Amino acid sequence: SFERELTEANALTGALGLDPSLAAEPYTWLLDGSDKHIETLRRLSSQGVQVEWQAPKVKFTSEAKLDRLRLSITRKKDWFGLDGEVTVDDRRVSLAVLLEAARSRKRFVKLGEDDFAQLSEAMIEALEPLAHLSNGAALPQLTLGTAPLIEALAPQLEALDSAKEWSALMERLAKSRTATFPVPKTLKGTLRDYQVDGFQWLSRLAQWGVGACLADDMGLGKTLQALALLLSRAKQGPALVVAPSSVLHNWRAEAEKFAPSLELKLFHEGDRALGALGQGDVVVVSWSLLAREAEAFAAVRFSTVVLDEAHAIKNASTLRAKAAHGLQSDFLVALSGTPIENHVGELWSLFKAVMPTLLGSEESFRQRFSAGQKEALAALSTLVRPFILRRTKSAVAKELPSRTELELVIPLSKEERALYDDVRLSAMDAVR
Repeated sequence: SFERELTEANALTGALGLDPSLAAEPYTWLLDGSDKHIETLRRLSSQGVQVEWQAPKVKFTSEAKLDRLRLSITRKKDWFGLDGEVTVDDRRVSLAVLLEAARSRKRFVKLGEDDFAQLSEAMIEALEPLAHLSNGAALPQLTLGTAPLIEALAPQLEALDSAKEWSALMERLAKSRTATFPVPKTLKGTLRDYQVDGFQWLSRLAQWGVGACLADDMGLGKTLQALALLLSRAKQGPALVVAPSSVLHNWRAEAEKFAPSLELKLFHEGDRALGALGQGDVVVVSWSLLAREAEAFAAVRFSTVVLDEAHAIKNASTLRAKAAHGLQSDFLVALSGTPIENHVGELWSLFKAVMPTLLGSEESFRQRFSAGQKEALAALSTLVRPFILRRTKSAVAKELPSRTELELVIPLSKEERALYDDVRLSAMDAVR
């Protein structure tokens, strides 16, 4: 009957993933080559439906899964090269093609004019962060910062062949994750539990050889955690602290109170004492003066660099940002409760100082992430997450002291009292 045929037709179009509301005319669809419509063609061949093709019949491989992917990592000059392929139905699909599909979240890749390989959703999700490391057809370059991505991916692969240098790097990463570091006995104060965790986190990243961004809320003691780090690394050489002019003396006061064994030296314009630094020396300089003396600071290698209020370099084109990007250090930590204030491009400038090679060039970063696509931003978050530690006041509220209120009465001078009374009487007259 007509009703039965209509029911069967609607069931078939549903099984093929066709939306009746998008039909050009009843039960007529124009397929545009999108993933959704390619999926419709694939379902046609699996529904037991007799199809009359006016063009060559479209062929599909079985689903390519992550556990059939083979990767190889080779040593280059100052980075590592990544390559690989997946084999499905005796057909090989290169890693470059897989990454391009993952970047655009396409489940089908063309092997020929009417020949497609289909990728599993798990394959796309696993490769997406790697895909956004590169732009265009180029394969991503691996560095220290990308090691966590490969570490997470490796157990899911069929095989991973890596250069001995990369294997050594991964061993260093594994050791740093489990290492514990004693809080320096020279610290004249007691760290709260979350501050101890922050110190341990910073020390582990320093041992690993990467940078860090400590992004705790204001008031949670980022300065104290940084002082503990400076004490623990004092024997490794001189350190540098860059901070706004308004807090330079606060840094000195905090150091005198909690880390008196450090030798803090406020840098003044024209100062040429940078060449005579040694263990335990900490140069403290303002952001504006760093920008003016950028060449002098770029010529010195510091064991540790601390960038306080690091959102000061959110604009990569400013002199202070360029000066920060030019600093040399064994370990750099950025302190900022607001790593991003306005747009994602600010994160590139911050990480250009923290880990110069992690996010690539500014132009390629803008092309990959500035459009604000959800998938790209998720991949960016996965990439930078190991190097940012953020705790909010609400998260550590149990460790914070209860609020203390002090009522301070300040007597007015004769002139201040006269002015106050005049303003008060004027306000009363206005009310009347």
